[in-house]
Amino acid sequence: MQLLLTLFVFVSVTATSVAFVCPPNACKQAKCPKILNCESGRVIPEGGVCGCCPTCITFADEGEPCVSIRMGTPNSRECKPGTRCNFIKNVCESINDISP
Repeated sequence: MQLLLTLFVFVSVTATSVAFVCPPNACKQAKCPKILNCESGRVIPEGGVCGCCPTCITFADEGEPCVSIRMGTPNSRECKPGTRCNFIKNVCESINDISP
């Protein structure tokens, strides 16, 4: 019974975090932090949770994790050029190492 209750709570929390919807005027209230250093990545002008603020997307090297495990939040990293995310392993791999 306790396992069933734990599973129910986990599914409920996960569904709630993934189902977050931004209100139409969310960006009017947003206070965007300044991006001070994004030399090892790229800036996305409309990033973040609701697409209101610029966000620094950092590059992950080959062998590093490529997908954020925080559900409901946008990913803040991507594989560097010349690599792709292997979503099964959750690591960046060389484009030459991934079969189509």
